[in-house]
Amino acid sequence: MVVARKTKGAESKKDVARRNGPPAGTGALASLGIFGWRAMEPVVVAALATEEPVLLIGPHGTAKSLLLNRLAGALGLRHRHYNASLLNFDDLVGYPVPSDDRTQLVYVPTASSIWDVESVLIDEISRCRVDLQNKLFPIIHERVVQGLELPKLRFRWAAMNPPALPESGEEEEEGVDVYRGSEPLDPALADRFPFVLEAPDFRTMTETERRAVIGGTSDEVQPDAAARLRLEVETVRRLLPAVRASLCEAACDYVGALLPLLEKMQRKISPRRARYLHDAVIAVHAARVCVDASCDPGESAYLALRCGLPQPAIGRALDSGKVLAAHRQAWALARLPQSDLTRLVLSEPDPVRRVGLGLRVGLGATDLSTFVLDAYAELAPAKRVMFAAALYPVVSTKVNLTATAFEVIAEVQKRIEHPGERKFSPIQGSRRTELLREIQHELVGLKKESVADRTLYNALLVAFERDDGDFVPASILTWFRELVELFGWGREALS
Repeated sequence: MVVARKTKGAESKKDVARRNGPPAGTGALASLGIFGWRAMEPVVVAALATEEPVLLIGPHGTAKSLLLNRLAGALGLRHRHYNASLLNFDDLVGYPVPSDDRTQLVYVPTASSIWDVESVLIDEISRCRVDLQNKLFPIIHERVVQGLELPKLRFRWAAMNPPALPESGEEEEEGVDVYRGSEPLDPALADRFPFVLEAPDFRTMTETERRAVIGGTSDEVQPDAAARLRLEVETVRRLLPAVRASLCEAACDYVGALLPLLEKMQRKISPRRARYLHDAVIAVHAARVCVDASCDPGESAYLALRCGLPQPAIGRALDSGKVLAAHRQAWALARLPQSDLTRLVLSEPDPVRRVGLGLRVGLGATDLSTFVLDAYAELAPAKRVMFAAALYPVVSTKVNLTATAFEVIAEVQKRIEHPGERKFSPIQGSRRTELLREIQHELVGLKKESVADRTLYNALLVAFERDDGDFVPASILTWFRELVELFGWGREALS
């Protein structure tokens, strides 16, 4: 008899608190209207930063599809959402017809074809026909279909209900949903997903999170949600090389120590999965450092392990108590390095982005000030103005700089806030006359009624005053907006 049962091994209150995370209302996913997932948010961000396949497992109504579709929307991806239980292969590739020269078959794409998409969600993958599952292997693992590359495809996501567990000798537990149409995935297919996340249990959410879901707050997406997610993903990507250099040996030791422990639990993993776990420890830690510079690498490793084992997808329960014990034993054997935040930030080659990274990881005032002065010194005069204008709201209210660094930024800001009388005597047909026209064109939408509009208007005029011959208003405005996003809360401080 095929039955479903709960995961073995009751978690302690401390483990539940670790898994559940802080209350709703904060985090990139909460800003997208996704509540209850905060504990797994570093895994989601790590998967986005590394562009590795993700499989979500959970009961119906737990926001699996909503989460993945909103991530695609926030990242501005060309996206396809397929229901695997209804999917035919022609839906993916189009219809085969002979080529003009009759030497081969070519595919005529349809509105649902996969050829030009950047992200794909294969929903209900556990209800998919076996023959079609086999055709999904290369799409998920290699970004290839019918031997043809999908060069634009970056993100491969899938979702499913929990499969019935093929373990006999137990009765069906009352109150536990049994998804008889949800079959265990082929182990080889499940092993193609580096990240396997189980949706949070509604009962373990905080009261605030439950009320947000029940009350419909999950229908609301905050205005800055997309920019916030993109910034976090980009920051993690830039942190990855330094975190990898710092944690690589420890992660190798950790996964190596895990292998016999998992085998003892009868949850043996493949060499591919061992590599996935190693990389996941690094990526998840980078995502956590992005939010909390002092986070414990051991906690990152445990989170990567819990969201990196394929057994839940193939119908084999995980004993959470044994997984935690295996983690503790393996981590004790790993060589634990101390993260050097300055070294992490120095791994970023671009001096301006280095400042943004320093802000994100909470770098100390002395080191951050050095990076600010270095970036300022390397910029052209006009760009220095926009750099200071974007940075000042942050360093004046939320972050400390040394007196020297703050004075440099504040001096520019003083000129922006108190422009005084400006007299331009352009010569008809001159370059500066053309620049003024371009500036007026770019600022036509600014009503100068808000602090943000006045700051931007005055900053552009000050930058024009400092023109060094390479001043393009449209480009420098675009760069300013990128800086505001890079520095995290610049737009909030200006509004």
